[in-house]
Amino acid sequence: MTVNPELVGRAFPPVGPYLVGREKVREFSRAVFATNPIFTDVVAARAEGFADVVAPPTFPVVVQEHTLNQLLSEPDANIDFSRVVHGDQRFQYSRPVVAGDELTATLEVTSVKTLGGHSMVTSESVMTDATGAHVVTAVSTLVVRGDGKDMPLGLSVGDSIDTTTVHLDRVALVRYAGASGDFNPIHFRDDVAAAVGLPGVLAHGMLTMGFAVQPLMNYLGARGRLADYGVRFTRPIVVDPDSGADVTIETKVGAVMDDAIRFDLTVTFNGDTVLGKAQAQVVFD
Repeated sequence: MTVNPELVGRAFPPVGPYLVGREKVREFSRAVFATNPIFTDVVAARAEGFADVVAPPTFPVVVQEHTLNQLLSEPDANIDFSRVVHGDQRFQYSRPVVAGDELTATLEVTSVKTLGGHSMVTSESVMTDATGAHVVTAVSTLVVRGDGKDMPLGLSVGDSIDTTTVHLDRVALVRYAGASGDFNPIHFRDDVAAAVGLPGVLAHGMLTMGFAVQPLMNYLGARGRLADYGVRFTRPIVVDPDSGADVTIETKVGAVMDDAIRFDLTVTFNGDTVLGKAQAQVVFD
């Protein structure tokens, strides 16, 4: 069930006033590793011109949660909380929140969109102090994940479809050199690699790109067509003459569209990513 699009423009009754407590600010500061003394020490805060300890920049989410609860519990919203994840968040400040503030927050839904079987609900929670002056507006986008029934292959963003380790040895490098015509000696001669300052014989970048997509192709079979595949070569793979090199590929769903899926490939060697922005887009004609 999709989120009710008629939520757009709906404003909820004000929540509050919420009294910002000094100990609550200190507790939140510790939780987000905020070490500046103005967040915990009254003397330090007052020395900087504040009336009391200052709340860290993301503290308004504490108040925003109360307004989001109104939205999530709205009977006709069609929002299943168990399928909600946080998609986007930002804050627009008129001034910092400090202990002693009494904040009143009012939420309005500004957008409801559907993309790839998911719904995205954007809302603004405007917070004012006891005088009615604006303090901060919290803008949040919640992603309500679809049930996957109408999505290609029934996949959702974040799903991992495969993790594979490929073992490379020098024979594999020679085999690829012959198949591809890339006979650069840095890929099979230690003396040449050392002479040009390399840490050892390197696997061909295109060899890595070639085998990195194979777990995805095996998973897909005839279900879909690869429409786009690209990588950035970020780190070399050094293939030891004795032990070779083990390269790990994890394939996850990065984005789901109505008729396509973007798969993100994480390719690592010795704990380092060797292919950056490795993405493959599969279309379902």
